[in-house]
Amino acid sequence: LIMAIFVDNYVNSQASRRIEELQDTALTAEVSIEEKIAKFVRQRDPGALPKSPSVDAEDLDDEALKKRSIRLTQTISDVSVSKDEFQEWLLDEGFAATLEKAGIEVMDRFQLFDTLDADSGGSLSYPELLHGLMSLRGTASKTDIIGIRLKVDHVSHQLFELLNTLNGLEVAPQSAFSP
Repeated sequence: LIMAIFVDNYVNSQASRRIEELQDTALTAEVSIEEKIAKFVRQRDPGALPKSPSVDAEDLDDEALKKRSIRLTQTISDVSVSKDEFQEWLLDEGFAATLEKAGIEVMDRFQLFDTLDADSGGSLSYPELLHGLMSLRGTASKTDIIGIRLKVDHVSHQLFELLNTLNGLEVAPQSAFSP
């Protein structure tokens, strides 16, 4: 029993430390990913983005990282990436290393596009790409899972209300948490 408690405490402290580390490195990871995206966009269309010196995000302080992130976001906010192009990016060792360093698992790299394509449009907008990648950092937690269940429950309620309105029926939706 004492050993089980020790192991549980150790696992919990490791998980807490990992969450803290992910929070502390979020801005650096975001800028590193943005730098890679900008690099690929410049390769695809050399005139699409203004030239800017490439920097290692780890060498910048928080204020410089924020400014760099804002500048990169403004510059590449209209970027759209096809599935084929994104698959090519994933084959780039530098991009894969950046994702791994950011805490994003690339084991299922060829399913990653479908995961990030939130609107199933067949291409990734810059916000879908960056927000999706940043959301993939670390492991899923209870709050992630419960949050998803609550959102699905909310959408289900909205759909039932819409159906009731359209059909003039009174059908009570079932909660995801009801027995």
